[in-house]
Amino acid sequence: MQCGALDVPLDHADPRKGTITLAISRRPADDQKRKLGVLFVNPGGPGGSSVTAVPMFAQILGRDVRARFDLVGVDPRGVGGSDLAICEGVKGEKMPTTDVMFPWRAQQAPQFLAANEFLRHLCRTSKPRILPHMTTAEVARDMDLVRAALGQKKLNYYGVSYGSYLGATYANLYPRNVRTMVIDGVLDPVAWATGRGNEARSIPVTTRLRSDIGAQESLMSAIAECEAVGPTACREHDTIRDDWAAVSGRMRDKVVTVTPGDEGTELTYDLLIAMTLGSLYDPEAIPDLLALVHEFRVAADDPAAKKTKPAASLTRAYAKVVERDRRNRKERIGYDPPTPEPPEEEAPPTWSPMFEGVVCGETRNPTDPAAWIRAGAMADRRAPGFGPLWTWASSVCPGWPAKGARAYTGPFTARPAGGLMVMTTAHDPATPFSGARAMHAMSPGSRLVTVPGWGHATLDVSGCASKTRNDYLLSGRLPATDRICRPDHPLFTDLGR
Repeated sequence: MQCGALDVPLDHADPRKGTITLAISRRPADDQKRKLGVLFVNPGGPGGSSVTAVPMFAQILGRDVRARFDLVGVDPRGVGGSDLAICEGVKGEKMPTTDVMFPWRAQQAPQFLAANEFLRHLCRTSKPRILPHMTTAEVARDMDLVRAALGQKKLNYYGVSYGSYLGATYANLYPRNVRTMVIDGVLDPVAWATGRGNEARSIPVTTRLRSDIGAQESLMSAIAECEAVGPTACREHDTIRDDWAAVSGRMRDKVVTVTPGDEGTELTYDLLIAMTLGSLYDPEAIPDLLALVHEFRVAADDPAAKKTKPAASLTRAYAKVVERDRRNRKERIGYDPPTPEPPEEEAPPTWSPMFEGVVCGETRNPTDPAAWIRAGAMADRRAPGFGPLWTWASSVCPGWPAKGARAYTGPFTARPAGGLMVMTTAHDPATPFSGARAMHAMSPGSRLVTVPGWGHATLDVSGCASKTRNDYLLSGRLPATDRICRPDHPLFTDLGR
């Protein structure tokens, strides 16, 4: 691994405003004599570090791609480099606290709205200079300057999750500069940027992306698969549908203790939903998730479960899911489900809006904070739990103090010189299948590669899909038709569970 830096304009439209320094990492091609070029990678977010993701991409992409390409990660502005997105308060100010990760009851919303106003206050008063310049289009312009600085006439790209939107933006800004472009786990770019018609007046971006529907579909289809394979592969097959209904219903108002001791860990409804979503990102985590849901139901049915002696089976099931979540946060590309905020640090309060700086700076959203209450309630009806979780992720946006002046809002209909490969699983819990279909339909000549399985993005779940992707990267030629590639193993295979 090599580390580097490049100075680029703070504002690409006005270089007089000064420069920022980008952080860059590179893994040189193993076979430099036969090198095809540079492959840029992005793990998503917004807010994910491309610099640190390069080794994970190197593993996913495999030996042949590692041999022929330098793999390059450019941290998005505000995430790495010289100017970080940090909003700071002053000594004596106190950060408002929220008791839950997201509101699912009306009485929980006011504390969220108050906390959002304080966060906006931090950014209004501290005015980090990078904040109005964090749009995806500015990151795409940075990436093109890095391409030129590396002496490359054309760019190769593999972006996952939100990285798909960066890829789509680059392809439409610089279609002649694309040799190959792969986007995996794909956002609907119109839903992200503007919404359709007038929906952005009342529906937040994190509702109209339909990620909540994707999560609900992913869970319900996994439950149906468990029922279909029966007891030899899924022990919970005969109860799991009722288990989830009971647990998700009862835990809206109950707490379950999942680890022993006087200060045992208590699991609340919002944490249950977030943990479930995280497990759905990784297909190998889903069997453990369903086992945990079953143990939750046993605990929820037991009045003693609210005390400090949870069943050993529940504690073990919980520990397996938590450990996999910990590993995935370190090792899995595109793994960024919502997580509880860390404990408040000492004053002065600080906040790093690496996600919000992009989302609020470039997407169209309602101006009334109460719109998130209404949208969250609507989304909760169509995707219980997942609806408010996703909706409230953008709730700080109304009144955002640093709108991006040069955001790209479409169209997304360019035909890149080297084509576009759109990849997706059928049951993606974060970027639903509908996003990939929309992107494919917009981009003339693109190819859609679908893996009829679970997990966020295809990554390495299907040898067929990986070969199709790598053949395109290496040859520069898209397949003649769209592809359907089976996953390498069924969802409920015994993997040492």
